[in-house]
Amino acid sequence: PEKGVAICKEGIAIADEYKIETKLFFLYSTLAENYKALGDHAKHAETLTNIISLKDSVYAKNSALALAEMQTKYELQKKENTNIQLELNLTRKNYRRKQKMKMQMALAEEKRHAEKGISEAEEKERKRIAADLHDNLGAYAASIASNLDSISFANDNPDNLIAIQELRNNSQAIV
Repeated sequence: PEKGVAICKEGIAIADEYKIETKLFFLYSTLAENYKALGDHAKHAETLTNIISLKDSVYAKNSALALAEMQTKYELQKKENTNIQLELNLTRKNYRRKQKMKMQMALAEEKRHAEKGISEAEEKERKRIAADLHDNLGAYAASIASNLDSISFANDNPDNLIAIQELRNNSQAIV
């Protein structure tokens, strides 16, 4: 055990010098076992206290590192989420703008079609009215002229003949 104590102390000095904390637990545990084998309960207890201190300091150090690492990851994730949210908002805004533009174009196209339909309907109605006027007025005027001819032979009154002649001329003009 004396030789084990010496080797453990030498190993502890090397581990301290080169900052190899992971080996210190093993070395202190072995040192405590050697003190126990020697029957040196005071040094055994002191070594166990050193192990507890070492564990506490490594735990605190690792906890601080882990906490810092978690904080860094959290901040990074927070920034990534913010960027994703900004991209999403931009995408939504662009989508809405495109939809609005499509809607405006569709409304303009619909308005153009409606105006074209109205214009075509007006032209069709004009042609129908013109055809009705042409067909009906011509037939009526010809009928008037024919009736005037038959009246003029039956009535020899000079005033009536002038009026009938004037009606005939007007109906011919209409035809």
